[in-house]
Amino acid sequence: MKKYLLTVVSSLVFFFAFSQKPATVLGEVLIRFEKDYDVNEFSTIVERELGIIPKLALRQCISDYMDIWLCSFDESSIEKYSLIEELKQLPGVVTAQANHILTERIIPDDPFFNQQWHHQQAEDHDIDSDLAWDITTGGSTVTGDEIVVCVVELGGAMWVLRTLPIIIG
Repeated sequence: MKKYLLTVVSSLVFFFAFSQKPATVLGEVLIRFEKDYDVNEFSTIVERELGIIPKLALRQCISDYMDIWLCSFDESSIEKYSLIEELKQLPGVVTAQANHILTERIIPDDPFFNQQWHHQQAEDHDIDSDLAWDITTGGSTVTGDEIVVCVVELGGAMWVLRTLPIIIG
């Protein structure tokens, strides 16, 4: 019985530990370079500094302003997260991360969403948060911290501002 229980608990721990990794594109990483970094030298630096060539290639510039590039590599020659840690150590690299697969999360599952006029309103007196959700609803930082955005609506803000001095004393 103890063996069975241990097997079940171990299986659950294993399942939840490995199911939490976000989905990523196979053989792709994103690299942010320092300003004025010569990306033409990147392959030479990778070969010199890492001593490996996992068929790493700069595919396209994702953001000129932020100097972010999409890179492809042979994932059968090096594990993605090992490569990312190696890339972060290279001179000229600000950070590197996996290319995460994002899914659209257009409208929240809040059962009272349709009663919250400030999200969507016919005369366009709203904050268009539904349009912002098309872009992002949060996610994870490169260090794995969860990004949480919260809007706190006081509803009776003027009442709070008028009565706050009275409450505080």
